[in-house]
Amino acid sequence: MTVNVGTLSVQGGRGVLVSDPSYVGETAERLRRVGQGIADVRIPDGDYPVYVTLADTGELGERVSRLEMGRCDAPVIAEHVVYVDSGQMAFFDAGRLDQYDADSGFEPGRSSEVPSYQSVCDMTIERDGGVIGGMVAASRSGYGDGAYVCRVFGIRRPVGIAVYFITEELYADVVDVMCRECGAPLDELTKDEFYCDSCGNHAWVEKDQLDER
Repeated sequence: MTVNVGTLSVQGGRGVLVSDPSYVGETAERLRRVGQGIADVRIPDGDYPVYVTLADTGELGERVSRLEMGRCDAPVIAEHVVYVDSGQMAFFDAGRLDQYDADSGFEPGRSSEVPSYQSVCDMTIERDGGVIGGMVAASRSGYGDGAYVCRVFGIRRPVGIAVYFITEELYADVVDVMCRECGAPLDELTKDEFYCDSCGNHAWVEKDQLDER
């Protein structure tokens, strides 16, 4: 099920920053220097609808499988890997990052009147996703923390962005893996960061790598 959760207004000609909301500031700058973990997308100024797609995961219930904005039915023109450390992902109007309070921290029960890390956390605790002040669109991130694929769609210029948290296609390249501690195959590993159900370790490798240890 895909739900429209609001509109992100991109202003100032700087595009969109795709990032964990806890990264904005010094962490984002460090990741930008090494070229991983966040994505800077030069999407033109304008108002973009934001959508959250939910997937039924069985015992874990409904989880956010995709966060997207704009038109994602165009060809893929770029692909990035973005990191999640706070259980949520966001699209920021890069032209108004100076209005986002990245240093607010999070304290349960405290409220924030301005777009901030606190207000993003408050929102994703209450619901799957939404837009704050027209400048920050955020959602929960599927099974939680990890590295996720971000795709940019367009023809001559970007028209849409999507981050994928849960999709069989994006697990296809790790179907031949085993736990590095006990050798359990993938079907005995959970997709929740690939913790091993057999021995409880948070570690996995491809089978051919196991023999090289």
